[in-house]
Amino acid sequence: MALLDGRIVGGGGIAPFNGSSQTCELRKLFLLKEARGLGIGQVLLTRCLAYASQKGYKKCYLDTLSGMKSAISLYEKIGFQHLDRPLDGIVHSGCDVWMLKKL
Repeated sequence: MALLDGRIVGGGGIAPFNGSSQTCELRKLFLLKEARGLGIGQVLLTRCLAYASQKGYKKCYLDTLSGMKSAISLYEKIGFQHLDRPLDGIVHSGCDVWMLKKL
């Protein structure tokens, strides 16, 4: 969770991907508009990945929409690599960008 002036402006989390003990999924990373461009997203993402590493995950998967340009740019900056398709076992659809990072 991210706070700005005492107000919740964002959050994110990590969950096992499809029950895996090796691969986690970045879930629900979001920021309100007024919190974007301040570096808060990078802090949230870095903390989520550090947590995933501490829990023993070796890879982190995410999916998003191609219109989320600034988010995709952040993911690339942090080291996520684009995939041609979603990982097997994905339970939701609608996203058209899939990425993976080795931890």
